[in-house]
Amino acid sequence: MIFATPFVPAVTDFDAYAAALKKRGQLLQHIHLVLNRPQDEEAAIGFADSLGTLFLKTVRHQVPFEAGNIATANTFLREACSFLRDHKDEPGEAAGVPMLYSEPTWRPTGIGWLDAIQSEYYANRAPAALGRWKEHPTLGRTVWGPVVLGRKYAATTALMSFLDGRTHWREYLRHELGRSMVESTTIGGGAKAVLKPFHKPKK
Repeated sequence: MIFATPFVPAVTDFDAYAAALKKRGQLLQHIHLVLNRPQDEEAAIGFADSLGTLFLKTVRHQVPFEAGNIATANTFLREACSFLRDHKDEPGEAAGVPMLYSEPTWRPTGIGWLDAIQSEYYANRAPAALGRWKEHPTLGRTVWGPVVLGRKYAATTALMSFLDGRTHWREYLRHELGRSMVESTTIGGGAKAVLKPFHKPKK
């Protein structure tokens, strides 16, 4: 699996995030993709390097500069999907693996967590997407948290190229993803989840 991390320092404490990943052990069958804005390059290099031994390999990709939070979020996803679509499997890599587009504000809860998510994806016959929904007050169901995307979705999405700075991808792609997304048990807040929202302990 390709594990994609959008690196935006303002979103969370990435040192703590790296420590949480290290605590859950090596994931040597998986690729780590770190996406960063130009202004965060130095910090992103340090973050990627700190996790280098956890994965089969680490790839860092700089995304184009965008003004505004929505445009930035959309650019991160679009660039991650382009990487997934164009990725050429190398010796030692599993063929045709999907991508977990992560949320750094979520944390893994056990050893082998990425293996468990990948297993659930294949147990559901490799759907276009695997993730969770949340009810939006006016729009209905929107994607909540990290989402697994298959290569076929990355190659065939009709809407990804139209993302702009006005509508967040979670809202804009909700119908396209909704047609084929399978609800995950390994992602979310349930007892079987291995990737859960992180709540900072109260002092």
